[in-house]
This record gives sequence, structure tokens and C-alpha cells, in this order.
Amino acid sequence: MVVTEFRLFGFQFFSFYFGFYAVGYWWRKFEFKVSNVVLIVFWGGIWLFLALFWRKHEVPTIVSDITFIPASLLTYSYRYITAIIGSLFFISFAMKFMNKENLVNNYLCYLGRISLGIYIIHLFIGRYVSNIFESVFNSDVSILFVMCDFTTKLILSIILINIIQRIPIVRLLLLGKK
Repeated sequence: MVVTEFRLFGFQFFSFYFGFYAVGYWWRKFEFKVSNVVLIVFWGGIWLFLALFWRKHEVPTIVSDITFIPASLLTYSYRYITAIIGSLFFISFAMKFMNKENLVNNYLCYLGRISLGIYIIHLFIGRYVSNIFESVFNSDVSILFVMCDFTTKLILSIILINIIQRIPIVRLLLLGKK
């Protein structure tokens, strides 16, 4: 991705997400189980710290003084490391604490079942919603911006998925469901 900037046929998405696929594959193959609460809190703390400085298309301020590594490589590396550590935290957390039947787990399962739709709809509405909240908060990094932006996109996605699921041809084309 960094070297070629090849952006045809969705290759840039495949090349970025392949690392996550590989980690998930090996995690499942070797059946890693993290049940130590201290380790789960450790991963969560590191992820929260890294997430504070995360930027989608910019070099994070925490590593901006590293000048001997190209900026694009530094940005992608930071994004990967932050996402992998976040994945380790959330998978470990879920395996330890979310194997019970309750309202929160049921809602998260529902979101998991419609996650493809959330992702697709987010691609369509994401920038518009973010622009609105950016103008309201004069920032795209404040905690209020992130909370409002995330909540609005999630609610709109759920509403639109429920509408799309009622229209067979649109459901097939956008969500791949008969």
C-alpha cells in the first residue's frame, strides 16, 4: 500500500485488511485465550492511549518527531498497531466477560449481524455527518465530536438497514441478502 499506492478494484482495502485477517486466522488456529484480567486491562490501557493520538490520514502527534521513517509508512504502521492492540483488547474482553445472555450482549450480537450494512451505509453517509459535527464543534478530534459523530452514524445506519431490508432488490444489491 505504501510503496505502490495501487487503488484499483478495491485492492487498497484488501491490502490494508489482510493483516487483520492474518491475525484472526492465527488467533483462531492456535486458539489463544486471554483470561487474565490484568492482561486484558493492560491491552485496553495501551489501546486507549494510542487511540487518543490516532488520525486517519495524518501522522499522529505522538510520533511526529520520528523523521527517518516516511510519513505514509509511519501513519499506516501506527494505524495497524493501534487497531491490532484494540482488537486484542476487545476479543479478550469479549471472551472473558461477554459469554452470558443479557441485554448488552444481545444488542452487540445484533450489531454484529448487521455490521456489513453498517459499514456500507457508513461509507455513504460518513463524510456528510462528520462535516456537520465538525462545523458544530469546530474540531474533528474532541471527545464530544467523536461521541456525537459515532452515535449519529450508528443510529442512521440502523434505521437505513431496517428500511433497506424491507426492499428485496435493494437488500440484495447493497447487503447481499435475499
